[in-house]
Amino acid sequence: MTFELNRDAHWHDPQNWLTNIRGTVDERALMLRGERSKSRTTVSWRELGGARYMTPRDSRQRHFVLLWNPSDRYTTGDAMDDHLSILLREADRRGRGERLEDEAYVWWGKVRSSNRRESEGLPHDDDIREIKDELDGEGGLDREVHVYLTDYRSLYVGHVVEITFDEMFVDEPELVPAYYRSKNLAVDCWLRLADIRRLVDNDLLGVITALGSLEVIHYDNRPVSLFGGMHSLPLIVRRKDNERFFDAATRAQYTESRLWAQADRERGSEIAMQSELRDNVVGERAWNALHPAARSFVSKAESDFRRHRGDMSHNFSDVVLNIAKALEVHCNDLLVRALSRAPVSARQINIDGRTKDVVLGGPLTLGQLAHALRNEKQLREAVLISIQAGETFVETIVAVLGEIAPIRNRAAHGEHVDRKTALRWRNQMLGIGGEGLIEELERARVIKRPANSGKGRS
Repeated sequence: MTFELNRDAHWHDPQNWLTNIRGTVDERALMLRGERSKSRTTVSWRELGGARYMTPRDSRQRHFVLLWNPSDRYTTGDAMDDHLSILLREADRRGRGERLEDEAYVWWGKVRSSNRRESEGLPHDDDIREIKDELDGEGGLDREVHVYLTDYRSLYVGHVVEITFDEMFVDEPELVPAYYRSKNLAVDCWLRLADIRRLVDNDLLGVITALGSLEVIHYDNRPVSLFGGMHSLPLIVRRKDNERFFDAATRAQYTESRLWAQADRERGSEIAMQSELRDNVVGERAWNALHPAARSFVSKAESDFRRHRGDMSHNFSDVVLNIAKALEVHCNDLLVRALSRAPVSARQINIDGRTKDVVLGGPLTLGQLAHALRNEKQLREAVLISIQAGETFVETIVAVLGEIAPIRNRAAHGEHVDRKTALRWRNQMLGIGGEGLIEELERARVIKRPANSGKGRS
């Protein structure tokens, strides 16, 4: 469910935002119902198998930004919770073998409002239809379209695999929250979400920062402004960093192929821990530069450490495992971005006698990352010229990855990790008692170059 804000309202006072809501309307959606294609696009993750797990990051890919309204005028509870409960139910059924791989999803409706004049159409209708055609057409499986969903306090990103103008609470009522019908809500269009990830929870500053990485296409590519800029929804945006949140190989490696929504469900105290680490330990700039998934792993590690820090007999393997995952996911992301314009020969590495493309072949393990940066000459040279402070970064991270990899491997196979080992890695990661790895990673930024300045691909 979505709503649009009155651009004439005063948004400098966030506590008053709920009183300044006005809805959105599109009479054209009334005429478009029933025009949905009979052969609906079906997305199967099985088709993403084989060597090509990752697709090139498309800097031109368009995404959506929507607001959801927590008011009970529109819902019977919390709109996000209602959608997540359906998605999680279907994902659990899939885990039990009751659903096929592509049958776990939920429909999110962009709600229309009578407050919009009848003469006004759906904002950015052309963009929405073009994105719909891209998803339905050839190569649609390779696209990763996002919808960023916020109620100002929290931010989620949904994986859009289909767009339709049909009445989905009629066609697939079990996959649509009941409040759409019980509240008699008219919907402009429906987004089929195959997964939903939580990026920020109950943290206004975090939402503002995260949305700042999105550029509004029809507003001179300016960053999304949470207060004053959330009108004419959905916003059509592009990511500055071209981040992919739903890559199949990454999901397989870090969630055991479960949905991110399922992984988020198991997260507890580490949600509040993210704000604590940003504000009181690491610092805003370094924390925000860390990959979102890496932040989650670091927060989970710190939550577990604090919970058991007084128990000398506790097995602290989860602390080390999550720190290792944080380093792994951030370094993989950094490497992919650094090598995205490098010649193919510089992106290829040898692993156990097989050639693997770092950009397209999926994430590397800690040991593979260390090996590639230490021994693959072309890759190393490409990284050195593509990352600020590249030489310092490579030397430091190779040593760190080489040291933590065997500890991580032993922990993953059930070996006990004592408090002393966990404390050392926790302090080194966060910078307690000295400069931390997160701060060093923040300095290792990919150098932005004009699109035509890179070397030609071999």
